[in-house]
Amino acid sequence: MRRSGSAAWDLCQLAEGITGLYYELRLGLWDFTAGAVIAEEAFPSPMPAG
Repeated sequence: MRRSGSAAWDLCQLAEGITGLYYELRLGLWDFTAGAVIAEEAFPSPMPAG
């Protein structure tokens, strides 16, 4: 497993399919926030009709 040093960058690589797994201990609040934004942009949820 290879780490870039940036949780946000690692999540981007996971979203692009470059890596198949991501695991990290002790993430900061900014890492969770970046992960949520990246996941939403990479895999948008369908909007409910109406």
